[in-house]
Amino acid sequence: MLAPQPRSPVSGTMLSPRSSLFIASGCRTGFCLLLASSCLAWLGCGVKAPREAPEITMATSADVGSRAPAGRAEKGGGDFAPEPNGAANRSVDPKLLTAEVERKIIYTAHIELVVKELETAMAEVKQLVQGHKGYIAKSEVRGQVGQRRTADYVLRVPANHFTALQEGLLQLGFAERNALESQDVTEEYVDIEARLQVLKREEETLNKLLLESTSRSDLLQTRDHILQVRSQIERAQARLNLLSRLTAFSTIHLKLREEQNYQPPASKAAPTLGERIRVTFRNSWDSFLSFLTQCTLTAVALTPWLPVIIPAALLLVWFGRRLSHARSRNQHAVQRPSDPEGAEAS
Repeated sequence: MLAPQPRSPVSGTMLSPRSSLFIASGCRTGFCLLLASSCLAWLGCGVKAPREAPEITMATSADVGSRAPAGRAEKGGGDFAPEPNGAANRSVDPKLLTAEVERKIIYTAHIELVVKELETAMAEVKQLVQGHKGYIAKSEVRGQVGQRRTADYVLRVPANHFTALQEGLLQLGFAERNALESQDVTEEYVDIEARLQVLKREEETLNKLLLESTSRSDLLQTRDHILQVRSQIERAQARLNLLSRLTAFSTIHLKLREEQNYQPPASKAAPTLGERIRVTFRNSWDSFLSFLTQCTLTAVALTPWLPVIIPAALLLVWFGRRLSHARSRNQHAVQRPSDPEGAEAS
């Protein structure tokens, strides 16, 4: 069987083979042009898309803090609104997001200096610490004759004087080591402070429940709960006080090392005879003056007691004389009877 001849889509007449090939090639060319235009349109959209994408910027903690209260005001004081990218809500303390929160930072410095004279450097360290309203928490001096002596200090100074004291210490000698450490405890401080407020409110509520309790079991249970909350409050308050002390005063670990080996001062020559005589006379004179001073003070101390001492002394003298007279009479009485017997014997 012969294949049917193609017809014209417009007139319906029979077409020749050459006309059919021309029409087929035209269809393929149109299809290719349509496909190419579609690809160009798609590529154009892909290139244009990044230009229309939102710009991504990095926000600092201060920017977040400045924007967060406004978001809460728009929401009527509720929780923070979710981010545009669909991130989950996070429970953040509003105090951490405000710029008014004072940073709680613990500063610790380690300084090692080589000095020419250890005694002079130690005196200057004491003056510097006192001038910056600090104090010496610990000090230790080590070393022997013929060795380099060292002095170790633990200095505590107010945080606002920390930098000035550090710069002053570095001027005392050559710095072999100068290290600085800092620990930011702001988040911990704010967290403990918030927990402390919650615990105090809970304690107030429990105290009200304790007053309203009627049964003995409820009273005991509420009291135990109050004791637990009170224990947590005391621990939180102690930690809060510790962080406040650590941030209010900074610590400097200072080590001084003498540049040369230590040599004790030379002993003085033996004193001459004249110096020894002068020293002996001066010591004797000082002793004499001290004796006179003690006698004068003793007389002054006994003056109020004279009305009692004088009659007592007179009474003792009178009694002593009476006793001596009695003894003499007894001796004479014993000797008189024995005299005649002695005479007869003679």
